[in-house]
Amino acid sequence: MPTLKERIDDVFRATGQVVFEDWFDNLRTTLDLMAFYGAVTYDGYINEDLIPIEDEEILIGLPDRRLRGIYSEYEDISGEARINVLKANDIIALDIESDTITVGIAKVNNLDVDDLDSEYGTISNLSSNKAKILDLQSDEIYVSDTINTKELIVDEIEGELGYFSDNLFVQGKRVIKDEDPLYIASFFDKAVSQITESIIDALEDLNIPPKATLIGKVVGYDAPPMADVLPTDALVEFDGIVRIKMVSDYDVFAYLKWTPYGEPYPIVGLINGGNVVKSNVITEMETTVSKNDKVNVKVFPGAKISVFVYNMNIN
Repeated sequence: MPTLKERIDDVFRATGQVVFEDWFDNLRTTLDLMAFYGAVTYDGYINEDLIPIEDEEILIGLPDRRLRGIYSEYEDISGEARINVLKANDIIALDIESDTITVGIAKVNNLDVDDLDSEYGTISNLSSNKAKILDLQSDEIYVSDTINTKELIVDEIEGELGYFSDNLFVQGKRVIKDEDPLYIASFFDKAVSQITESIIDALEDLNIPPKATLIGKVVGYDAPPMADVLPTDALVEFDGIVRIKMVSDYDVFAYLKWTPYGEPYPIVGLINGGNVVKSNVITEMETTVSKNDKVNVKVFPGAKISVFVYNMNIN
């Protein structure tokens, strides 16, 4: 089959050259091929691949003569991409590597990137329902406006500097920033408990027993079920632990009645890990306490018991 150029050469006639009847048919066929069956038709339809004759030499549009839109299934850009507004249902990429990433406004339902590597990134506004980046590495990331995403999942972030205008949470705990107001009461009890446990562990490692002070006892008492065993609540004298030594003539569950200092009502709960205190077996149980707490012991069912309550001073 002749090429389009061969057809054009065939219909060419010099001045004065005779034109036969089939010349008009050939001219019509050539014009049809040019109008309807070329790589780009007269009406703007593309029939074949558009391949530049030289690499990186052909432009599509100009800064003041731009295309209104490009619709495609796949793009492969090896150079630089500048986007003022990016709207996509999904962006999924295994690797994004670029010297410069510049985005004006990006609206994405799902952003999923395994590896994002850039020397410099500028984002004016990123809005996404879910952004997932397995590895983010950048010398500098600059956000001029906002990053608005309901869920940001990042396995690893490496950076030199970060600014947070609101709260930052790590493993469900809010990170304390410079000039944040600190409320000691909000973490005092937890801190005391952790420090106490650490000191006790250190003393045990050094084989140094903590000092014990007897703060309450009762011997051979017929205790009704869930009644206070000690006639009055024992007052804790030192920060540390309370150790309860108990023996009973019957299998019972042991309960601690604990009233933290300043609280109006006691807290009652099982001790000994919720296990039964066996009859005629001396059993020791302990818990962390603070100075001026009050403690007592209850049992169920009722039994004849002897109880000794010690306050262990770890200072």
